[in-house]
Amino acid sequence: MDPERPVMATLHCTSQFEYPSYVFDTSQKILCVTSVRAQAQELTRVPIDVCAVIDRSGSMAGDKLSLVKEATQFMVQQMSSVDRLSVVSFDNKVQDVYGGSGNMNFMTSGNKKVAAAAISHIESGGGTNLSAGLFRGIDHHQQLAAPLTEGSADRVRSVFLFTDGQSTTGLTDVRQIASIMAAMLQNAISPKIYTFGFGADLDDAMLNAISEEGNGQSIYMEDAESIPSSFASALGGLMSMAAQNLELHFVPKEGVAIHQVETGFKKTPQSSGSIKVAVGDLFSDEQKDFLLELDIPRLYVADVSEPVMLVQARYLDTSHACMRDESFVATVARTADTVGLRQSHPLVLEHVQRIEASNALQAASMLADQGNLSSARAVLNQSFVGINSGPVSARSRRLAADLSSTMEAFDNQQTYERQGRSLSSRFGREHARQQASVMTGGRESAYATGAQIRMSRMSRRPGDGNAAAVAQPHPSQTWQATQPAAATMQYNSILEVAVPRQTGGVRGRRPKRQQRQGAGSPNRSTATLPYAPDAGRVSGHKRAQEQTANASSSEARSSPATEGGYNTRAKYRRESDS
Repeated sequence: MDPERPVMATLHCTSQFEYPSYVFDTSQKILCVTSVRAQAQELTRVPIDVCAVIDRSGSMAGDKLSLVKEATQFMVQQMSSVDRLSVVSFDNKVQDVYGGSGNMNFMTSGNKKVAAAAISHIESGGGTNLSAGLFRGIDHHQQLAAPLTEGSADRVRSVFLFTDGQSTTGLTDVRQIASIMAAMLQNAISPKIYTFGFGADLDDAMLNAISEEGNGQSIYMEDAESIPSSFASALGGLMSMAAQNLELHFVPKEGVAIHQVETGFKKTPQSSGSIKVAVGDLFSDEQKDFLLELDIPRLYVADVSEPVMLVQARYLDTSHACMRDESFVATVARTADTVGLRQSHPLVLEHVQRIEASNALQAASMLADQGNLSSARAVLNQSFVGINSGPVSARSRRLAADLSSTMEAFDNQQTYERQGRSLSSRFGREHARQQASVMTGGRESAYATGAQIRMSRMSRRPGDGNAAAVAQPHPSQTWQATQPAAATMQYNSILEVAVPRQTGGVRGRRPKRQQRQGAGSPNRSTATLPYAPDAGRVSGHKRAQEQTANASSSEARSSPATEGGYNTRAKYRRESDS
């Protein structure tokens, strides 16, 4: 291990439950937010390799190409002598602008001048052979694979692909492009693919597919002014990489069942009842939150701290180029107190809102694609109203703003085709994954890290008029949502927008039985919690008998009223204070 590098702290994990405690003598469903965060700290930065692949087709002429060149030159100036860069441009044909396959250059002061001059000479041309530019960018990385020196084994490798339209020449079928990418990325050197899209004619589905296959991120810029800050934000993330290929494994304890894990990342249920989630990269100071619904069993002993779930994290520690395995335990307080329903924790409500908004955006797009714009707007409005009536936080305000913007783009079919479909897809993806993927007017995403914000601000020209955006606090400074006014909250299940049937109707879940909550210390588990013995746990056979008895005598709650042919079935509903 290199003694000059400080030891990186492990990931920090916490679990916040909806209520302070749960009655011990009843099996029930509970909500939990499990958060994984890479602690912000001073580390020796991992060197990066970036190949910038720039669309120089005819539609890029003018300000767009000028801004992309400016953003790429900004990236050059921010790189250090341990970082490497190459630049590719494409129209009908592909051109190596700077460097080439097997020839990514270290950004020394001399090489920075050569790279900046080469970038400045990029001129617009003809069509858009996007696939050829993409494949050349991947090849630039992979020709460096043999042999690797000892000091290059922990480099962060990426392709930055920028385009303003659709692929018109070369390969144009997204499935074929993805298939070739998958084969290329089987190589020992597999760069992450970041796509940057701008323009009304953008093929959003293709860029999403490319970034998904490339384990990267798709970023959409609503206006030309966002081009430099988008590049800078992505660069700030790469330069603060803390963990790569993060995989979380949610393992229920004996007698506990994981009913659902709400996330936009790929989930893989295991035969044991556990669930694996492929998260990917995590920047320093970045946090991912997972909303879970658990079934917990009846206990015979009260006033115990019950372990309900083990969270295992496996990831590549980029600071030391080694795999790490961490484990965290989530526990809940089980008491005899039956005071009644308690106020839900604002953190849980905040992420319930986030998931509801993401699902509403996706469902609205499905309805609009069927020509049912009025129902689509109703779905978005229902989510908008629900968020505005709940606890207030920086993220809830952003959710409401994004829903409002999307509703405006659902005004008519033409507006939807031109803007609404892409907005609903992009906002839905951004909130589901908590990734900064939509940029407009230099506005900082609610999910940008400190390093991304700092780099984005550095890229702005003086007098850009983004003082309001700069003044926004970092999300970590507004992590806890403001406590709502006295009210009670009930849930049916994890937030879910019902998928519309072809007939235009919907099918929702059956309402769940109202649960009783008790008082006690806050149900917030951290990584420091040890395992506790399974005190008072009911045997599997006994629990099965009790669940059958409980089911026959459970109190069913009525479903929310449904108007028209569509209902989001929001799992939380505000009730009177009385």
